[in-house]
Amino acid sequence: MSAFRFQFRKPNFKALFDIRARLILLALILVVPLMLDRVRTLEQNRTRQINAATTELLDLARHGANAQRDMIKQVQGMLRTSAAIFLHASRLGRPCALLEGGLKVQVEGIGNISVASSDGRIICSTNPRVVGIDVTDRAYFHQALAEKRFVLSDYVISKSQSEPSVVAAFPTSAIESSSSDAVVITSVTLSWLEELISRFPQQSGITISLVDSEGVILAAKPAMPDTSASRILINEALA
Repeated sequence: MSAFRFQFRKPNFKALFDIRARLILLALILVVPLMLDRVRTLEQNRTRQINAATTELLDLARHGANAQRDMIKQVQGMLRTSAAIFLHASRLGRPCALLEGGLKVQVEGIGNISVASSDGRIICSTNPRVVGIDVTDRAYFHQALAEKRFVLSDYVISKSQSEPSVVAAFPTSAIESSSSDAVVITSVTLSWLEELISRFPQQSGITISLVDSEGVILAAKPAMPDTSASRILINEALA
């Protein structure tokens, strides 16, 4: 009678694991260099984008500075002329004759021209509705009186139209030191700033902002829900 004998062999787990380890190692050898090369390529592309954006922002900043200087010169010249006219008309006993006679402002982005007396009350304006408004709570008014020079404010809300703007102020004492103190003021809308920043091409992941000295964002692309910037960011930008 034949005898049957069954023999069980233990699986060679060590050999199995050795094969898996070798396959994993082979896969890593093939994949890791590709991944590193991809990361390096992405980093190089990002660096090129940042450098290109930096160059364009510098050009935009230079253009913006030139545009701002031109705008300020126009506004300052207009206010100086208005102040001289006010002084001349005051000697004739009709200080508000020209402003109340329908003087038209031909400079784009410039609002009404008004004259505030030394007590901070608007005494005449190209817009009769603002006569009597008190501007003593405005820093630019006191600065113009104290320093006897042209002053440009930070971002404010216009009292006449309740719109965001920058206010320019020119004291009559800058022309005649012996004259009774009065300040000629006008508002400059932010539309020219928005038009300036709109010229910069939109790029993914990049936000452009124009910020005043108080941290208020005057214009941004894309538009930002928050209208203020941190003092840390401002200091870093000005450093």
